[in-house]
Amino acid sequence: MKHLPEAQLEVMLVIWDATEPMARNEIQKRLPDNRWKITTLNTFLNRLAQSGFLKVEHRGKEYIYSPLITEEEYMAFAGKSILKNLYGNSIKKFVASVCSSTDLTEQEINDLQKLLTKLKEGDTCD
Repeated sequence: MKHLPEAQLEVMLVIWDATEPMARNEIQKRLPDNRWKITTLNTFLNRLAQSGFLKVEHRGKEYIYSPLITEEEYMAFAGKSILKNLYGNSIKKFVASVCSSTDLTEQEINDLQKLLTKLKEGDTCD
């Protein structure tokens, strides 16, 4: 798997949010600001298909796009990559940087504590 450029990620977020495969015109309608020309969106969709992110089916006059990789799979890949490249695989460094740069709410701290307790007990992060 490879990292997605921001624009292609934006397209994938629309597709992941859908409950069923979508045609290009439906994808375009759901994109924020609808700022891309049809040719630009077609280029992104073709690149996503070539990269193995999308399945493309031809139905009548339209191409229908559906995800081959789930949002969760991509986010796990991207998160691990960021952790490795920016924090030397140190979750402690990552959490410390987040905590020092933002004000965590009490609820966020409680959620982190619950997550750490689950991990300590051998559960997964689900």
